[in-house]
Amino acid sequence: MASRHPPLVTNPFPPDDLSSVQTMVSRLCQEIRFATRIKNCKKKSGNNNNIIIFTCIMDNPPEGYEGCVVSCVLRTSKKKYQTPDCHDIDVQTMTAFYHLVGEDIIVPCVLAYDCTYDNYIKCSYTIQKMVSGQDLPEHYRRLNDQYIEDKFADCEDGKGFAGAMATNISNRENAFQFEHYGFFQAGDNMALKSISTDRHSDRISLPIIPFTTGFLPMQANFTAIEFITDLLEAQETHPRNSLQEEKYRKLVDIALYIQVSKEVNHPAHRAEPSLLWHPNYQPRKMMFTMETLYYNPETGYSEPDEDIPAHYEREEMEMYTLLNAVLGWEGVLALPRIMTRCPPYFVWEEGELLNARDRADIK
Repeated sequence: MASRHPPLVTNPFPPDDLSSVQTMVSRLCQEIRFATRIKNCKKKSGNNNNIIIFTCIMDNPPEGYEGCVVSCVLRTSKKKYQTPDCHDIDVQTMTAFYHLVGEDIIVPCVLAYDCTYDNYIKCSYTIQKMVSGQDLPEHYRRLNDQYIEDKFADCEDGKGFAGAMATNISNRENAFQFEHYGFFQAGDNMALKSISTDRHSDRISLPIIPFTTGFLPMQANFTAIEFITDLLEAQETHPRNSLQEEKYRKLVDIALYIQVSKEVNHPAHRAEPSLLWHPNYQPRKMMFTMETLYYNPETGYSEPDEDIPAHYEREEMEMYTLLNAVLGWEGVLALPRIMTRCPPYFVWEEGELLNARDRADIK
């Protein structure tokens, strides 16, 4: 099947020199009237994207951030289209996704975006507010160090992480259910570039392009095994090498065995709604903060320090675990629920992230 994208070339932005990067980011932010006083630029490299972290004073900040230094993340792809007048469909789709799902599943706020190359850095980009906190591996390293030092395993923190992730999966299911299984595409009337103050949100939509079997769209509430066998049948005529063919035939055999199985209570035979699927639900994509809660004599509850009157002594009660954001939604799909409920196995899986006793307690 022909690609829907033109050929890709290496993106020359950002340059190697960090001072040049800061200058270019400053010029870009001035050009789009986004921010001034660009400082503290840092570069990071992901699998598919280059990431520029910087601080700034926003020209039109959100309420409560007037005059404040804001930490931002500018994200660009490592590859760009060979044809400069093309617009980046993937950036457009992910920007629409972040705008629309918002606080329902805790994603970073998009402050500015450009799906074209008509800008100072000559490539598509998004600018998002930087998420506070640390990723889950950092928190687990702290727990492991604490266990080694004190020889005492307190798994309450681990339970907090597991509970927050389970709540996130539950919220995702309750907030978004779709009519089809498929992939997302930004609506045709969406602006190709914008900053948050442009208020184009009323023009942003995110329709699903359904997977099809033959010429029929795949409606939600298929059974999981029907969904899988339809996908396998659609791949029947695709070219494969010998190794791919062997794997394909094994999948077909397994699917057919489940399909004809008399185990009617098997999960694969349940009708499944269409829900958001995170393509990389891993610890490094989850940003947490932990806050000490204190006893409030006036309410009788554990509360943050700022909510307790100053004249009371602080009595520590517990640590509160907050999931600030889940990152890495590139490639998000709408899939059957049985496929979207990937459990956070890494909370209790064998390894050095958490000691054995805590893993067993959490599980």
